Amino acid sequence: MKIKIMIIAIILNIVGVYSTVNAQDDIKESLFKEVSARLEKARSENVNLMSPSFYGEALANYNGAEKDFKDGSGLNEIKEQIIEVNSYLDKAFKTAEVGKVTFADAISARADAIEVSSDLNVPELWQKAVAKLKEAGEDLEDGDVNDARDEAKEAEDLFRAAELEAIKIAYLVETRNKIRDAEDKDIADNAPKTLALAKKLVKDTERELNDNRYDTDLPRSLAQQAQYEISHAFYLDKAINNFNDKDETLENLMLASESELGKIAGL
Repeated sequence: MKIKIMIIAIILNIVGVYSTVNAQDDIKESLFKEVSARLEKARSENVNLMSPSFYGEALANYNGAEKDFKDGSGLNEIKEQIIEVNSYLDKAFKTAEVGKVTFADAISARADAIEVSSDLNVPELWQKAVAKLKEAGEDLEDGDVNDARDEAKEAEDLFRAAELEAIKIAYLVETRNKIRDAEDKDIADNAPKTLALAKKLVKDTERELNDNRYDTDLPRSLAQQAQYEISHAFYLDKAINNFNDKDETLENLMLASESELGKIAGL
């Protein structure tokens, strides 16, 4: 009988804990769901970039409210913090409305710089661009639209410069290393035209980077083509060496090529 009572007590205790956890989750969702969605909306619309101080205050208050909830603070105190979050978000969204046109080019340049890992490849230049964009956002928050416009243009130029340097590192350095490796392995014996094309594309990329510093679309495309062609040269060298090692005939090579083409056509 005592054992049954103990089992029932344990079950009731587990149910009670589970119910309490569920109740806590429900309370947290009711408190934080809406404001959390607003913070996410702000990030997705780059409001954090155009109004860094107001957004930063909103985020700090949100994190504080979450911590207080976890620590069991009073709900009224937490609600007051959430009111502060929404108040700062209101200011941030209002500021961003003014900055949508002013900051468009700088934000676009930032996105392009991220694509080539500028933050990792050229961290110092990246940080300068980030700091300049933050200054522009703070000017905008203060109502200094003209200063904000000038700062945003400087940030755009810095992000473009970071992108160009990152392209050189991300694409050209690796490709040059592969070209040197190809030369050491005499790949020009089997794939001279393909190797020569890769070298030409590297030179074309460098020329475009130097002549058109703020037009990165073409040099990026050329660099990617250079990467492809050097990999293509290695592939051809391996295929030709395998062909020679196996004492294959030209007919067999052509038949194998036709088979590969058939597979591609069937995709």
